[in-house]
Amino acid sequence: MGGRQEIGMFLLALMLLLISAWQRGETAPQPLLPCARQAALLDATGQRRLLCLDRETTLGQGSGACKAQDIAAGAEVALQADGTCRVEPGGMPGRMRLLSGERLDLNRASVEELEALPGIGPSLAARIVKTRQELGRFESVEDLLEVPGIGGKRLSMLAPFFFVAPAIPQRPERSPPGD
Repeated sequence: MGGRQEIGMFLLALMLLLISAWQRGETAPQPLLPCARQAALLDATGQRRLLCLDRETTLGQGSGACKAQDIAAGAEVALQADGTCRVEPGGMPGRMRLLSGERLDLNRASVEELEALPGIGPSLAARIVKTRQELGRFESVEDLLEVPGIGGKRLSMLAPFFFVAPAIPQRPERSPPGD
């Protein structure tokens, strides 16, 4: 009978090992960022940035297509299929900022980005955006106290997740030379 018990214990151990390996394969973590080439944290002008190349196009392939121009900080420059350049104001998406440990700009955060923070649900996120629209912009993180439902305790919990970027003055339209 001793031989049967040993075989039974061996089969049981083998079965547990196979189940453990199978479960580990199913719960393998998925990459956080859908990047075709790489994701890297860069230090540019003292601030961390998350670089995510979601296409195989490299900077060298696009060089020369975009003419030099004044571009606001955080703007996105994209090379179009026809070889022209598209410049859109923007910045690092909020979810990427949060993943990299960066704070959100209180004057640019969307409802969806706000909802990703602890203690902010859909209704509070909507109230934050509504208050921002009513004020024109938040001048400081403490302006969150103007939002219904945010008091001192909640502000102290949320403040580490935000910053307020300085207002960018609007540049007057430049007229072409010779006008």
